[in-house]
Amino acid sequence: MLKQFGRRRTLVRFILGLLLVAGMVSCGSSNDQGVVFTLLGVYTDADCNTGATGSSRPLGTVSGDGAFGGGVDLALQITNNLAAQAMRVEAINISYEVPGAASQPPSTIQAFPASLLGPGAPDGEIESSLPDSFSGLGNTSCGETSIIPAAVEQYLILNKTSLPELPFTLIATITATGVSTSGERYTTNPVYYPVVYTDPSLITPTSGEESE
Repeated sequence: MLKQFGRRRTLVRFILGLLLVAGMVSCGSSNDQGVVFTLLGVYTDADCNTGATGSSRPLGTVSGDGAFGGGVDLALQITNNLAAQAMRVEAINISYEVPGAASQPPSTIQAFPASLLGPGAPDGEIESSLPDSFSGLGNTSCGETSIIPAAVEQYLILNKTSLPELPFTLIATITATGVSTSGERYTTNPVYYPVVYTDPSLITPTSGEESE
């Protein structure tokens, strides 16, 4: 009886030990709420001065090359808060959800033009092993990317039967992934950007006009 109790206690300790190790490993490159690697938001201008919280557009907007689906290009601002390490933005990852839809648009991966971010601490404030070429490199960068590519809008057009009736909302969930100069990989906090798609056949009356 005592032997069985001792074996059980040993087994419990072993399991608890495994759980503790797993917890320590999972916290190796923690970035809770974007503390280390932060996606600050979505902006309408290339200098990231004017924030964007959402938009509305007719489904079926013609793009510049005449395709039957446009797209939404906006700017993102990303910052690196690691004091003595630089960060390279690897990709912008975007998933899409239309509440109430039978199927969802596929996720996309976009490039970020200003991909290299300097250390979070000012030059000389913290000792760093980074080469001199990183001196003066800012830790925050703004760059334009395709939040909703034309291919996603074309998917919506071609799959109308699996979507709610217009108008409906598409929610883009945006994160960035990056790797530090020490080799650690990080994912930013998510930022959400909603787009309300309206019926292109409905024309909003201008001043002095009445709808039928």
